[in-house]
Amino acid sequence: PIGRGQVTLPLQAALRRRPELECGLTFQSAAWAHGLADRAPTRLEIAASDPATARVLKTAGRVSTFRPRLSTVSLREVPVLALESVLVQLATHPDDVRSWSSTVEWLPDVAAEVAWKHLEVELADRPIRVTIRLGYLLDGLRPDLAAHLEARAAASGRTRTVWFGSRDVPQRRHSRRWHVTDTLLPFDPAELRSDSPR
Repeated sequence: PIGRGQVTLPLQAALRRRPELECGLTFQSAAWAHGLADRAPTRLEIAASDPATARVLKTAGRVSTFRPRLSTVSLREVPVLALESVLVQLATHPDDVRSWSSTVEWLPDVAAEVAWKHLEVELADRPIRVTIRLGYLLDGLRPDLAAHLEARAAASGRTRTVWFGSRDVPQRRHSRRWHVTDTLLPFDPAELRSDSPR
């Protein structure tokens, strides 16, 4: 007995049948569920904890594989990734994003809400390239977080180039600060600004 017209209905139905599935809304769907994106998604974006779960959920929305370190929260009657988890998934699998042109509409509001103590937990045990990509992505939006991420990257000793996007397409820009070669983003993250004061 679930009302018609609810955007999250496909995921609600899947979880009613299989409540043990570990997943959560991500990307624009998560931003919308948290009240930080104006538009409801036309198709749910779901992060599944493993490939087997992703296969089960493929009819419920657009599914990617990502296991968060932080707990999901319950919003709009379904599990939703924490905002810090959404950002780390962006940096872990940037090619999973359907439209970075749409992402830039809600990214500043999401970035304004995250806290370093939670971001640090979400980054635990992940490859250092994820930290570097996230620093590159938050460079203009959250200089305070970027400074933490830069210190974390420097402590790792990594100096090799990190790719943001596929190596098989032309370079859009290169960041000397982050040692990132970007072949994906239609904007320069260093030029983004958040409206929220920090």
